[in-house]
Amino acid sequence: MQEALYNSESLKGRILDYDHKAKVLRRIHSNKLARTSRWNNVLNFSTITVSAFVTFFAYFGITRIHDLFLKNVLDEEKLGFLFNVLVLILLIASFLQITLSLGEKSLAHLTSVRLLTEFLTDLDDLKVLQDLPSDLMTPLIFNWHITMAEPAVTLSGVAYCS
Repeated sequence: MQEALYNSESLKGRILDYDHKAKVLRRIHSNKLARTSRWNNVLNFSTITVSAFVTFFAYFGITRIHDLFLKNVLDEEKLGFLFNVLVLILLIASFLQITLSLGEKSLAHLTSVRLLTEFLTDLDDLKVLQDLPSDLMTPLIFNWHITMAEPAVTLSGVAYCS
């Protein structure tokens, strides 16, 4: 039974399965990275823009801005209401940035893409090493390990000749 687990054909099939699954997962994380990065950029830009307007209104004062620029266009009450709406939008955008943590999610997806790419590289190395003749394989010692920091199986060493 154990011989069937370790034969060359089943190993090739398992490597190809892992390769396909890792590529699909990398594409999923890449798409999520693009989406979360886009929304993070939109949220950051809107927060900066609204905070600039609120700072401008707060620094110069609503009455002074109304008297200097908008006396014929807008009532002072409407300008005050606009200021309050901008403060509310700034508050909501700040809460969204804190609760959604889109920057951290983007970083997590980027880390996943990097780890999956390393895993795919290791699988490609296995495919190449599998085709080597057995007399070349005997002096090589492979050190497989699963680290706690990186939850992916990696090929950490190849060249230990005896």
